[in-house]
Amino acid sequence: MSDVYSMPLSVTSQFYFCPMPLRLDTYSGCTNNCLYCFANNSMQKYMNTDGDVKLATLHDDEFVKASTLQHVKKYFDIAFEGAPNNFKEQEGCAIEALRRRIPIHFGGMSDPFQPKEKKSRVTLEVLKLLKSYNYPVVLSTKCKLIMEPEYREIIDDYENFGLQVSLIDTRQEVMDLIEPGVGKNSVQDRLDILETYKHKWTAIRIQPVIINLNEPIIPDLLQKCKDRDVNHAVVEGLKFMNSNKTANIVISKAFKKITGESFDLAAHYKAIGGKVSGNDIELPTWRKNVYVKKFKKVCKDLGITYGAADNDLRLEGETPCCCGNEQMPGYDNVCKHNIGYAVFRAKAKGVPITYDLIKDEWFWKGDFRMIISQDKLSRKLGRRATRDDSNIPLMECFMKQWNNNGKNSPCQHCSVKKRQKLDEDGNKTYIFKDDGEMKELLKPINQKTLFSF
Repeated sequence: MSDVYSMPLSVTSQFYFCPMPLRLDTYSGCTNNCLYCFANNSMQKYMNTDGDVKLATLHDDEFVKASTLQHVKKYFDIAFEGAPNNFKEQEGCAIEALRRRIPIHFGGMSDPFQPKEKKSRVTLEVLKLLKSYNYPVVLSTKCKLIMEPEYREIIDDYENFGLQVSLIDTRQEVMDLIEPGVGKNSVQDRLDILETYKHKWTAIRIQPVIINLNEPIIPDLLQKCKDRDVNHAVVEGLKFMNSNKTANIVISKAFKKITGESFDLAAHYKAIGGKVSGNDIELPTWRKNVYVKKFKKVCKDLGITYGAADNDLRLEGETPCCCGNEQMPGYDNVCKHNIGYAVFRAKAKGVPITYDLIKDEWFWKGDFRMIISQDKLSRKLGRRATRDDSNIPLMECFMKQWNNNGKNSPCQHCSVKKRQKLDEDGNKTYIFKDDGEMKELLKPINQKTLFSF
C-alpha cells in the first residue's frame, strides 16, 4: 500500500445541496484528533469500547498520508495545460469543476497545517500552485503554522483566497479535552490567526455546537471574532455517527470532566426527539432552532453574516452557501444546481419549489462512485461486483434524490413539504409549510437535562 495520498482532489457527496463540493486535502488522516470530527469517527479511530474509554493511540503522524505537489498539479495540468485525463468518477468530475473554476474547499477532511506539514511542506507548495492560477480557494484550519512567514508571503496578496478558522469555545481547558491532538494551537493562537489575516476575507467555523457545553460561550466567541474583523460565521450542531457509539462515550466523559456532571449526549438527543439522518443521529429541528435564533441575532448585531450549516435550517442562513463565500469577488462560480439554490429562489419569489428554478444552471456530466469499499460492494451488489458497478451519472443521482421527498431533496429543509403535483417533465414540486405547521414543528418538548453515565 502506498504511503502517498494519491487522490487529493474530488467532488464530495454534498453536491446535492452544497455550492462548494470541490474538496482538496493535502493529507489523508489528521492528528488534530478532535472528538467530534466526522472524518475522525468514520475512520473508527476510537478503538476501545470498555467503560474507561481512551482515544486510539495516535503517535505523532504515523497514520497520516501526505500527498505531493505532483499529485495535485496533475489535476491542473489536465484541466488547463492539455495533459491527458486518466481520472474518472469523483476525481474525474473534479477536472470539469476546475475548468469551471468552482471554488475549492481546502481542508475538507484533514487540516492542511497539521504537524506533518512542518516536514513535508506539501500545503506550502500547493498554495503556490493555486495562487499561480489565482484559483478561488477557501482554506479551513485550526493550526498556527499558517502564520509562518513563508505562508504569509503567499496568502497576503492572494486575491481569491478566503480563510476559515475552526474554534468552538474560548475556554482552553475545554479545547484541551475536546481537541486532544491540536496541542500547542491554543484558543489565543487561533484568534491570532484571525488577527493576522484580518485584511483577508475570514470566517469562524463553530462546528459543532455542543448543547449545554459550548452553547452558552458562543456569543463571547463571536464578540472576539468581531474584534478581529471576521466577516462570517458558520454554525452547526453536533452529530453522532451511528456506527461509532464510542465517540459519544468519549465526548460525554469529556463533558463530565468539564462540568462535573454526567451527561450522555446521545441519550439526551433521543429523549428530546433526535433524528437519524443517514449515518448520523442529530438534534431535532426545534432544539437546533433555539441556538440558531440566538446566534443569528448576535451575528446581526455584530455585523457578521450568518451561515446555517444545519441542513434542515439552512434557510435561516443569509445565502444558500453556508460558507458565505459566493458574495466574495472571484467566487461567483459556486455550483448553483442544487436544492439550496432552488429553495432560496422559491422563497424569495414566493413560488413553489420546482426543478425549473435551477435546471439551466451548470452541472457535472460525469459519474459518481456510490459505494467505496469492496465489502459493501459485495453485500449490496454480489461477490463479483467491481467498483465500476456502483458508478452512477451525477445527474441521475441528483434527480433521484430530488424526487425522493427525503434527505437531499427540498424536504431536507424543515420548512418544505412535498406537493402532490409533477411538473411537465415528471419531476416533483414542493411547497413551503404554513406558519401553523412551522410553529408546531418548532415547539419544544419536555426535556430531561442530565443522564446517569
